[in-house]
Amino acid sequence: MITHTVADEMERLVDRIVASCVRHEAGEGHYLHGSFGSGKSHFMAILGLILENNPAVWAKDHPAIQNIQQRHGDWLAEHRILVVPVYMLGQNTLQAACNNWPQVGPSWRS
Repeated sequence: MITHTVADEMERLVDRIVASCVRHEAGEGHYLHGSFGSGKSHFMAILGLILENNPAVWAKDHPAIQNIQQRHGDWLAEHRILVVPVYMLGQNTLQAACNNWPQVGPSWRS
């Protein structure tokens, strides 16, 4: 389920990421913080599918997803965005998590 707040933030973030790519700016990092069970992983999974232009995400019947597809679907279809998941679970630093990738993370990524 995508709440109204999450949908607004998802649209805002995709707008910023695509605009940054269009301007050929260096990538900018984004930090996601939330309590255990608040939906951080779900948010990032949906965001990753959108940025990868995965057809499965466009099949979702949600106004936010449809708005994003209407605004950015054509651009995303023509431009590839590299989505690099970094899993911090069990890591002491961001550098450690990056150095251990892809050894950490869900088994389906292996």
